[in-house]
Amino acid sequence: MKILKLISGSFTKEIQVKENTNLLAAIQESGLFIDAPCGGQSVCKKCSVFIDNKSCLACKTYVSKDMTVVLPEYSNLVLEEDKKKFIERFAEIKIDPVIKKVELNIDPESRTTYLSDFEYFKNLLKKEGFKILITSDIELLSKISRATHKKNIYTIYLYCVPNQGIGNENKYEIVDIIEGTNLRNLGIAIDLGTTTISIALLDLDSGIFIDSLSFYNPQIIYGADIIHRIIFAQKNEGAEILQRIVVNELNLSINSLCLKNDFSVNEIKSVVISGNTTMIHLFLGLPSKFIRETPYSPVIKAFPVTDANSIIDIIQRGKLFVIPCVANYLGGDLVSGIISCEIHKKEEINILVDIGTNGEIIIGNKDWLMGCACSAGPAFEGMGLNCGVRFKQGAIAEVSYENNKFIYKIAGDTKPCGISGTGVISLIKLLKEKNYIDNRGKFTDKVTDKIGHRKAFILYDKSQTSNNEHIYIDETDIDNILRAKAAIYSGISLLMKKLSLDISEINNLFIAGGIGNSLNITNALYIGLFPPIEKEKIIFVGNSSLTGSIKYLISQKIRNEIFNVSNKTTYIDLSNEPLYMDEFIAALFIPHTNIN
Repeated sequence: MKILKLISGSFTKEIQVKENTNLLAAIQESGLFIDAPCGGQSVCKKCSVFIDNKSCLACKTYVSKDMTVVLPEYSNLVLEEDKKKFIERFAEIKIDPVIKKVELNIDPESRTTYLSDFEYFKNLLKKEGFKILITSDIELLSKISRATHKKNIYTIYLYCVPNQGIGNENKYEIVDIIEGTNLRNLGIAIDLGTTTISIALLDLDSGIFIDSLSFYNPQIIYGADIIHRIIFAQKNEGAEILQRIVVNELNLSINSLCLKNDFSVNEIKSVVISGNTTMIHLFLGLPSKFIRETPYSPVIKAFPVTDANSIIDIIQRGKLFVIPCVANYLGGDLVSGIISCEIHKKEEINILVDIGTNGEIIIGNKDWLMGCACSAGPAFEGMGLNCGVRFKQGAIAEVSYENNKFIYKIAGDTKPCGISGTGVISLIKLLKEKNYIDNRGKFTDKVTDKIGHRKAFILYDKSQTSNNEHIYIDETDIDNILRAKAAIYSGISLLMKKLSLDISEINNLFIAGGIGNSLNITNALYIGLFPPIEKEKIIFVGNSSLTGSIKYLISQKIRNEIFNVSNKTTYIDLSNEPLYMDEFIAALFIPHTNIN
């Protein structure tokens, strides 16, 4: 047996493995999370780790001796310096968690003779102000029975069931009963993105944000966008495969967060998940065929509350809540975004753009909301680019030009590992300004380097990178970015024309998504990602889908608002809009016409 010392940030874990065990499999077996969207096929090259200060792929490494392995730090969804600011978003929210916790002091000697165990238990909770519904869960009834015959303090987790009370009287379902006191009431919020999944762990008693994790969606290997995944889901066992691999990653990531923070997974009693309509259908195992085929219908828009364990195995007893969607291509992630930015409360007209694989756009105010979705592709999130990575340590986040030289800003104090979507945007802007590319994104004669047989602009030689690979972009990369920005721009433009709005009438343009971590507004406006709006009106809101899920966890008032917003939002299907393709084609240039 060999000793494997795994280091993830400030957390260290030692395990024993058999000689010649695959390192990726060993890390996954340890309960720690590692990004490996290709499933260990050595295709995505995302599972890089450091051994003896040298980078290597975990999927291609085998344990031949005792090893110390440094895992990449993925908990960068909320950086430490931004953590306080992130928590402040929720400071004024009255904490009213979706799952409530109460401690009961049970003394069997005080109970009435011949009273059933469940009735005795109900009476104890009634004294605490909770009216309880009868449960059909036999295992839970057994736990209650055992508890009522033992003198001790028990922690009870309760879910307030909507529309079960009479008048203002609430009725509660028992979620779990655990012997002991001072137990936590933990909640998990999830943004289930097409390309990137983000999760956050919270203490619901206090509303305190504990930690987060962000990683590539492993379903990518079966299709970069939702259309290809829907097609794959129609194949034999395709839907089961897509559901299983994403659930496995969630099990790993949730367990990893609890390990790093010394919490028990058994204290997680609520999970809220937000995502586009297709991602939610695939996650729940619902048929997705008619999302892309006539009559273009989701199975359901407002999803029922279910037992978390029926989907996410690691959650032994808890409830799973799904943010409702609007239409086939307008999902709960945008509903969460509206709530996060409070567009539904404002007098002024605002725009929200969630920049991801599926670019989603909302225009509106407190009186009306209209939205659309456009297929931007995964380029902004680092996928679909030869050397693309998510915004993380080692990512080239921005490019500048000084003294006739390109200068690269790298996230974190480390060697570069690739270029993020925002890095590519700033690079394209400079390449156009300095005449390395034309307004169609094609290289001029100033670019002389080659990778293989094709022209490429090389940022770093492989000797300078953490993974010993060149970092470069080619015309295919540039084309992918221009197509992505054209989809976003034309979606905004078309909605504004339908509403007869001028950009001067827009109060704020909210930008959501991981790209907001480092996007330079000047660069974005230069390449034509957004309409020409004053920079002061552009506000980055980060992962608004995740923020909306967190708000759902901690506030009943916001839970009501979420369902109201999903019902009042009008959906515009761009595929039925004849002018959309004209808008899109015109936006494929820099900035958005074929005129220099």
